Amino acid sequence: MNSPWLPFIYQYSIFTIFFIFTTMIAIKKDVISLSHPTERRILFEIIAGYLFFIIFHALMIIFAGV
Repeated sequence: MNSPWLPFIYQYSIFTIFFIFTTMIAIKKDVISLSHPTERRILFEIIAGYLFFIIFHALMIIFAGV
């Protein structure tokens, strides 16, 4: 029997590595300036939205009874 958690873990682990890598490059190349309050807030909102989506997806799997 296949578990829905294996694709979940695979999908979010790969994308999290990609997300961290691209965010680090953007900060290093000064595409995102952490000293600017608006850009810092936007980055926070992107990270919060990503975490919300992970939690929402996990809750859908849990509530599906798997």
